[in-house]
Amino acid sequence: MQVTPIYTAQIERRAVRFFRTPIADGFPDLPWHCVEDFFWAANLSHERCAEFLRQAKRDYPHFYPIVPTGGESVTIAPHFSATKSIEALAAGKLVKVSFMAKYLEAVKSAYFSQPEARSKEHLERALDRWLDPDMLH
Repeated sequence: MQVTPIYTAQIERRAVRFFRTPIADGFPDLPWHCVEDFFWAANLSHERCAEFLRQAKRDYPHFYPIVPTGGESVTIAPHFSATKSIEALAAGKLVKVSFMAKYLEAVKSAYFSQPEARSKEHLERALDRWLDPDMLH
């Protein structure tokens, strides 16, 4: 089944697609991002992107599904993956610290593009979702 992005943001003049969570458990979630788009926006080489993705899939194998979209297959990942990646990239001076603010603005816009995301309670539950250590296993 083909998956359609819910929102496309411009980060560092690159299109980054966002998707609904693939986890069908009824709990609110923040939008998931296209990993390839995300690393393209961070100006990472294909090799470095593949290295980050290999490590992430090793650490959290369930949170990097490949989904078909518009004639191609892409890897999507949850919000915590992007923020942890940005922290690591910034620490290694591979992205500017401002990249985090740009990503957060993009995910916020993606989140509020969803009709069900209009309540404060929904947002709080989506933000709390990943604070539960059991979610990471």
